[in-house]
Amino acid sequence: MIDPIQIHLSIVHVPVLATVFATWLWAMVVFRNRLEWKALALGIFILSAFAATAAFFSGHGSEDMAESLRGVTENLIHEHEEAATIGFSLALTSGAVAAFILVMGNRLPHRLRRHAGSLLILLGVAGSVAFLVAAHRGGLIRHPELAPAKAAEPFQHR
Repeated sequence: MIDPIQIHLSIVHVPVLATVFATWLWAMVVFRNRLEWKALALGIFILSAFAATAAFFSGHGSEDMAESLRGVTENLIHEHEEAATIGFSLALTSGAVAAFILVMGNRLPHRLRRHAGSLLILLGVAGSVAFLVAAHRGGLIRHPELAPAKAAEPFQHR
């Protein structure tokens, strides 16, 4: 039987990687005029919004189970959840902007298309950073070796 933690862990990587990849593709569309990648980049932003929704809500289901595990603190989970909430919000916004651009297409005035394209890059970069922070903090929950080493106490003579 698959438990909520396994479900969450199997889903969480999709929005992280999809957002980073979609942002890169969309930057190629905007800055290099690679129009053949336009629909693909927009579609990946939309996919990332759906995957982020699944990851976000599966995280709530696994939170109680994770808190009962040895070495897992509520503080670690809270920090992960805070970063994930930001990434989730940015993914939903990016997905909505991408859907708007995809549906409206060339019917938008040129200036609005350009601004929407720039907005999507900013949202993608911000979402990528938020998801990478959330991923790192999620990794700290079960992999304390990822945490920075604390500086050794200086030796004091008595």
